[in-house]
Amino acid sequence: MKGSLEGILPMLGLLLTAVILTVQTIPIGEAFNSVVGESSEDIEKLVETQTSYDYTVEHYIPSSMEYSVNNAAYELDDGGINWKSEASSALTPNSILNSILDSWESEAYSRFDTRLDNAGCSIGEDIDFELYPGSSEPGYDFFSTEFENVSALSTDFSGLNILCHQDAVLKTESYSQSISTPNRYIELAKAGSEFFYELEETFDDASIEDSYTNTRTACGSRSSARSSARSAGVSSYFSDVPSVSSIESSLSLPSGISSSSSQENNYNWNEVSSSSGSCCRTRCTRRVNGTCVSRTCTANTKSSTVEVTPTNTVIDFEVEDIDEEVLTEDGYLNLEIGESGYVINH
Repeated sequence: MKGSLEGILPMLGLLLTAVILTVQTIPIGEAFNSVVGESSEDIEKLVETQTSYDYTVEHYIPSSMEYSVNNAAYELDDGGINWKSEASSALTPNSILNSILDSWESEAYSRFDTRLDNAGCSIGEDIDFELYPGSSEPGYDFFSTEFENVSALSTDFSGLNILCHQDAVLKTESYSQSISTPNRYIELAKAGSEFFYELEETFDDASIEDSYTNTRTACGSRSSARSSARSAGVSSYFSDVPSVSSIESSLSLPSGISSSSSQENNYNWNEVSSSSGSCCRTRCTRRVNGTCVSRTCTANTKSSTVEVTPTNTVIDFEVEDIDEEVLTEDGYLNLEIGESGYVINH
């Protein structure tokens, strides 16, 4: 009996140990898997949050700034500026330019804000958004360098509070991001500001009379006399109206920017009086041998007095960047400033 138990007892010990280890292994494994699972979710969440944050800060914000700057300029091109209102009350060309640049900056910020609303991450506060034409400091001096680019600088010295996938991430340091785009809208605005300012000033100084009255005489034809009198009045009126093309040609434009203009001087006219005068054409009654026996009057002079009354001058003006294209909502386009039907009353 003793000999037979020597082999059995070690085997029972090993079996008991295996059972105990098996019972303990199940909760340990489950606990380990639970911990690993929770950690993976946390890590994935943090990575996803940081990735969204980095993309928003490093790519989405600056690209949105550039796109918004270009589209604001593109939008203002199409009737977005009331040149008449600006130029008729301006003290200097620079005051017109400043107003336009303020409108550009405001429109750019509005479009930038809209793009942020569409981002995967939301920003808890407004970003200071400033448009600095060609320099790191805001300077709108009218007679300055010819800007080849426009830089947009966004600064928030308190940091950005960006919410990504319900997790708030605070960027504690100040955020500064600048972009540069070949947008020469400021050059177009400078040209437009100077043109319309000079236009108003020149027409204010012009000596355009309330009416131009002329009398002309023609032999036998009242309509010819009337037409001639009207042409004389119109010619006098037109000679007193400033030349818009001369104002345009005086603009100092950088290379790659072109301009064009036209004008239409409008007026009313009426015939105020007419009269007939002495004989101006006769017919000779001749003998057989050709000798003139008598003369008969066939036409008398006709006189006409016409009054030409100026009404207004209508101007079309356009300045375009023919070298540079910018990305807009309608694709890559050349920026331009155009104004049709600019009216100056007389």
